[in-house]
Order: sequence, then C-alpha cells, then structure tokens
Amino acid sequence: MTPAEAHAYLEALTPSTMRMGLERIARALERLGHPERSFAAIHVAGTNGKGSVCAILSSILSGRVRTGFYSSPHLVRVNERFKVNGVDVDDETLAKRVGELLERLGRDHELTYFEFGTALAFWHFQQERVELAVIETGLGGRLDATVLCAPVVTAITSISFDHQEFLGATLPAIAAEKAGIAKPGVPLIVARAVPEVLSVFRSTKASALVIEGSQLSFDGRRFVGVKRTIDGLSVPLRGEHQLQNAAIALGCLEQLPIELSDEVIRQGLAAARWPGRLELLPGRPSLLLDGAHNPAGVDALVEALERSFAGVDLHLVFGVFADKDSEPMMRRLFPKMASVHLTPLHSPRSKAPAELLPLARSLCAAAETCAGVEVAIDRAIAAARPNDVVLAAGSLHLIGEVRALLLSRFEAALGALDGFTPGDDPDETMRRLAELVERGVPAIDPARYRSHVFALLERFPDAEFGTPGALIHPIERDGGFEAELEASLARQPTFLTVSMINRVLNLGPADRLRWVRALEAASRHPKAPDWVQKAASRYLDAQRDR
Repeated sequence: MTPAEAHAYLEALTPSTMRMGLERIARALERLGHPERSFAAIHVAGTNGKGSVCAILSSILSGRVRTGFYSSPHLVRVNERFKVNGVDVDDETLAKRVGELLERLGRDHELTYFEFGTALAFWHFQQERVELAVIETGLGGRLDATVLCAPVVTAITSISFDHQEFLGATLPAIAAEKAGIAKPGVPLIVARAVPEVLSVFRSTKASALVIEGSQLSFDGRRFVGVKRTIDGLSVPLRGEHQLQNAAIALGCLEQLPIELSDEVIRQGLAAARWPGRLELLPGRPSLLLDGAHNPAGVDALVEALERSFAGVDLHLVFGVFADKDSEPMMRRLFPKMASVHLTPLHSPRSKAPAELLPLARSLCAAAETCAGVEVAIDRAIAAARPNDVVLAAGSLHLIGEVRALLLSRFEAALGALDGFTPGDDPDETMRRLAELVERGVPAIDPARYRSHVFALLERFPDAEFGTPGALIHPIERDGGFEAELEASLARQPTFLTVSMINRVLNLGPADRLRWVRALEAASRHPKAPDWVQKAASRYLDAQRDR
C-alpha cells in the first residue's frame, strides 16, 4: 500500500461517523493479538484540556522511556495522531501499518474511522516497542474505543457541557461517561469539580482518587503534589487553565513506577507544545489560533484574551459545526471583537455562515460572511492594523484548515527565499521578500525560517540588502536565533537592527559580553551603514560606562 492509498483509505472511512459500542473494536483487537496489552498506558478523558495534559505528559516522558502518544482530532494531517517519542509517524510507516491491519482484519471489518485509528495506534505502538503510551479518549470514556488500553494511571480533566446527545444532559451524567475509564487498582487523577461531579468520581473502583486543587496544585512555578514538590517550573502553553492541566499531568507522573528527576520534569514541561490551543504566531498582524468549540472552551479563551491581549483590537475568523451550541459562544466572544468574519468549514457538518450572520451583526457591527477559510483569513488580515491580532476560533477543524493554509504559504515563502537573487534596488528587494515573509507567517516553524534566511546570507555575503527589518523581526521573536545571528553579524552587518541592540540590554553579563564582541565586529565592517555604526557605538559606549 502506498502512502497516497493509505491516506485515501482512512479518509474513506468517514471521520464524522459515530457509532457507540465496544464490540467492533474488541473483536478487531482480539484478531490482532491484543496489541493494547503490550504497553502500559496513561489514559486521559475530559471535556476540555485532555489533549494539553497528554501533550505535557508526552513531552516529559519522551526520551526517558519509549513513549507513544495517540490523540484526536488531528489538525492538518492524520499522521499527527500517532507519535512515538514526540515524532509523528511518517507516511511510509503509516501506509505499512494500514496495510498490516487490513491484511489481518480484512476490508469488511466494519470499524468506524476512530475505531480503526485506535486499533492502528495500538498496533503501531506494539510494532515500535513502545513502553508507555499516553492515550487521549475520543468521546466520553465508558464506550470509547481507547478504554480497552491497559492503564497504570487514569486522569479526567475539566467537565462541562459538550456532546450531550451522546453523553447526557447533566454534568453528573457526562462525568459518569468520562469516569468509565477508571479501573480497579489504578489511581485516578481528576480536575477540581462541583460536588455532584466529584461524587461520581468517588464512586469508581479506582485504587486512589487524587483531586487537583485539593491534593495537587501548580501556580506556574511550583508544583505541590501528593508525593513531591518541584520548584522552578514553567509551562509554555498559554492560558490560566493550562496551570490546571499541568497540575493534572504532573499528578499522573507521581503515580508512575518510573523515576523522573526534577530537572527532567522541568525540561520536559518547558518544551511542551500543543498547536492550535492559544497558539500565537507573531506577525504584522499576529495570528492567534484556538480550538475553543464549546461554551467552557470559549470562557477559557475570553479569560486569556482579557489577561494577555487587553487593549488590543481583535479580528475574529469564526467557523463552527452545526451540532454545536454556537449561540452562547457567540454572545460571549463576538462583542469583544473589532470585526468578525464568518466562514464555512470544509465538512458536511459545517454550519452555514448565513445562519449565524443576524446574531453576529447584533453583537459586532463589523460582521460579515466569507466564502471560505482563506477568504476569511485574508479579510481579517486586511481589516487589522499591524499591531492588531487576528483570532481564529470555533472549531478544531477550523484551526486545522487555517494551519494548512499557513503551512502552504510558509512553504511558498521559503521557496521564494531559496530561489531569490538580489536585484539592483535593495529597497525593492526587501519589499518583495517582506511581502512573501509576512504572508508566509515565519512563526509557523521558526527554526526552518531561520535556516533559510541565514542560507540567503551565505549565498550572497556581499549583497546590498538595505535594512531587512521585516526579515529579521520574525527571528527576533523566537528565542533560538542568537547563536546563528552572532555568527552572521560580522559577515552581514546590514542585518543588525535597533531592536536587536535593545534586546541585548536584557541579557545576563556572560551573554552580553558575547554580543558586545559581535556588535563591535559588525560596526567595523566596511559595508556597515552609518546607522548601524552609530547605534552600535552608542550601545557599546553605554556598556563601557557600566
């Protein structure tokens, strides 16, 4: 089976189809020889936050033990669902695994898309000799295909209203479905909740119940758990709700029969990434992507906006599935927007923007419908000023479409950088490159962007590029550029900007000394423009006076 055939086969299983029950997946796993029993698991359920908890766990555990991570839904490519040590399965391996399953199950297996994907994850992890897998439920817990894994720890994140047609109309009913992942003899870590929800969790047969907010706490720097306290932590995921998610993840780690040092946990937590969840892509304007798709998710989004983007004009791209309760989300979010751009999703489940428009205009005067995601993004960017923020929210499916669009533009921008030959007019050279770069959103993959910009310097060390602030500013916003930039300053001083010099003021003494030397070399370069020489000279004089 080729990669193209594998992707086509998975897509043909119809991702939106839901059929509750465990009979089909149980039969399939039995025919596969029970791959789900070949590794220990951390099983995570919940309405919101379960993906973030899983991403944190995967980041900390990967490289310490051979770690699998199964998540859903994916944003851009199905490969994202199947990770080993933090790396997505490649196309060739995915095709091989799909072929192996079909050889053993036949094409008449009757599994749904999610059930087949779950069997595929368990099989893949067995073939890759995974020792510990982080498993995110798809829907609910009690009847979710993932419930057949063999957990050593289970966790349930925040409980709120979503998928009531499948899970029940009350919070205790929803909690009971989620609590179906609890197992006898296995500890259960849960988020703080109202008493009637906690009573559901207490009724399970879990060996121990650990409640975040009561027995676990995390303030962004210090974690206090049942068995240990860790200081000096940082979580890169945005939003106050991520402190709760991090506490749950760290609470799970306490229950594992694995020794993890405080420093391993610090490094792993600091490296955690979970795209599409308050994901900020700096630019002019910046883009903020959040998969909030239910009222509780929108509440967390609004809290984050009020905390981190107060006084900033926000321009919303909004798309939602027809089966979602969109009105409370719109009433909470839209009045805070400078403009709203309603888009259909590329899915038969999408709600038509025209149905949302009357309410949208009553909440935000500058609301409009758009033909699709690309049009909506471009209209929002056009409405925004350079320091504004374009926000995409309403559905993880929408975030996937936006990320796919940005990735395609990013690849086009890299191609333009790679194929570029400097012209006679440095200002025109920079204008054209800057236009491509801004459309390409360098923050989508800062490391690759840096490498292409510096490759451009290497190819044309004597070129007159003018003042390339638009190319360098995206690198300045990423923390990994300093060493490459230092090495390039002496070769190409025109890539020095005032904001780089200002940034040095915030460095520690040891790092500042390195930069002083780099700035001195840049200012002495025969091609250094006057403003570079003057700015560097002023800074160096100030440093000598210290």
